Amino acid sequence: MARIDVRCTDDNCGVLREVDRRVSEYPSTPPCPVCGAPTVQMQIPVSQTASRPDAVVVYQAPDGSFRFPGETSGTGCAKYDQMGYQRIEARGWAEVRALERRVNQHEESEIRRKVERTAPAIEAADAARRAEIRRGLQQGFRIPVPILLPNGQVVHSGRMFDVHMRPRSTDVIRRAQDLDARKGHRQPPREVGFHVDAYSNDRSNRDESRDSRGMRRRD
Repeated sequence: MARIDVRCTDDNCGVLREVDRRVSEYPSTPPCPVCGAPTVQMQIPVSQTASRPDAVVVYQAPDGSFRFPGETSGTGCAKYDQMGYQRIEARGWAEVRALERRVNQHEESEIRRKVERTAPAIEAADAARRAEIRRGLQQGFRIPVPILLPNGQVVHSGRMFDVHMRPRSTDVIRRAQDLDARKGHRQPPREVGFHVDAYSNDRSNRDESRDSRGMRRRD
């Protein structure tokens, strides 16, 4: 298996791709992974390929959500192309940072909408839970009476009894409830945190790991 550079012969596509070719298939080239048209092999100078970074490729669906293929060409990209998703390529710091902001903004808006939809139900459940605790502090908490079987298993007897909290414990629980009520419902994050690892992390800020000899290293 060899890696070669090919260019699509379709004038409407003309995409340059790095693809795999079996030795037995030489000298033919595989069809274009984007449109399926024939391709021709290109000989790109080593100095040119070494200075040209791989593009960061994502796809955007019609609903605005993003898909992240495992490679810049191949079956994953071909599937998204056939589905009509928009292919987005980013090269260099400026384009990658702009792509990160775009993805983060979309994901943040999705989380915000989800929080807004679920917030009323969560707040109602919290209010009911606080009311139940207040009733327990005033009237006592109903606790099931357990039974210890000879084999050591604990089962519910079906009977209940009331437990009343001491004044000091009651004050602590009421203060905790007041603090919880003042917090309100959870707010969505300001930054989702999507980033391209190759443009954000290096050996200086990746988590340490250990090699086969137990020595510390940074991947």
